[in-house]
Amino acid sequence: MKVRIYSPFFPYPVTEGAFQVIYDQVRFFAHRGDEVELVIWKNQSEKELDANPLGLNFPVQIHRFSHSHQNVYLRVLHSLWSHFASPELYYYPPDCDERAGLGEVDLAIYHYSFSYPWFKKVRLPAEKKRVVHFHNLEHELSELRSRSFQNKWDPRKWIHQRNARRLNQHERELRLLVDELWFVSPADLEQYGSSHGKALLRLVGPTFDQDLLEFRARSFKRDKKAPPIFGFLGNLEFGPNQDSVRWILEQVAPLLQKRSFTGKILIVGKNPPQVLRDLAVSFAFVEFTGFLEDIEDFWAKISFLLIPHITGSGIRIKLLEALAFKIPVLTNSAAVQRMHPGLSQLPLLFSFDQPSEWADLLLTETAFQTRMLYQKTVFPEVLDGKSIYQFLESMDC
Repeated sequence: MKVRIYSPFFPYPVTEGAFQVIYDQVRFFAHRGDEVELVIWKNQSEKELDANPLGLNFPVQIHRFSHSHQNVYLRVLHSLWSHFASPELYYYPPDCDERAGLGEVDLAIYHYSFSYPWFKKVRLPAEKKRVVHFHNLEHELSELRSRSFQNKWDPRKWIHQRNARRLNQHERELRLLVDELWFVSPADLEQYGSSHGKALLRLVGPTFDQDLLEFRARSFKRDKKAPPIFGFLGNLEFGPNQDSVRWILEQVAPLLQKRSFTGKILIVGKNPPQVLRDLAVSFAFVEFTGFLEDIEDFWAKISFLLIPHITGSGIRIKLLEALAFKIPVLTNSAAVQRMHPGLSQLPLLFSFDQPSEWADLLLTETAFQTRMLYQKTVFPEVLDGKSIYQFLESMDC
């Protein structure tokens, strides 16, 4: 089968969750023996692409569409008199669409629902089957950004509200413009389906390369006598990640302090806002590291990954990566609902909603050794591409 994957950004190195979804999808199809094309149009130079196309040895043909950077203010102004939302013009600018010059493929996968502008053109016959892979319900994130501005007269609030309305409308229309919609999160699929019908919807979650993860894990050096380290990992410029850290600091940390917690909470992510740093000042066991160049060191040292899901519609890919690494995760029911149902019973996954329940687990001596106990856990089948993409055997493409 010939597969074409569209991603605004070159997804390697894997520096964020969206890149993990795209990168491993490319890897899976290439390893499966399919002829794979990756189409990109933002950021990477030809020199960077030629140096090491995907970091690993699998065959991929890369097409790079031309792209001219547009000032954010001009892009927002442009969106005001266009049919599209400002984020759509950023991720899938209509003037970057050079698909007419590409050959025929059996399956074309477009990442992000922001791809809507490219589907308002006449359908190109060179792609036999088209799907859009939803990473989030993007209109919800625009609504969150709008609510972050308290002044109702703030023009930024109005722009985000307008983007949310348009994105919501375009997400609805996409089901009429493509052959299938794929969702990373079952909660997003369920929400979309309850409003618009479940025909043509499919859960296609993130996948991970078991061999690569085991290779990386062999370099981990964990001191079994070291005090427990509970880690949070996420870009702290992103509102939902800020909300998660705030919940840990406001709801869980005071309970730990009252009970003389002797472990450590490591919060990793670039540009933590000062308000979060101020909240952490009272807790000697909380440390902000900022952005980490070597993420392997983080995975090697933590006893548990902490992922409370407070706001946002997406799924936290780092949570899945921890499970794939066989690192225990402490989370809540809102996050579990956004994961593949097959992961909910993993012995590595601990789900509690009350801060007191989180504190109880973090203070339990036996929990400190959980990571050691579960190193022999079998790699979760539902994170393996062979399981996730089984439907391809019967898919008409």
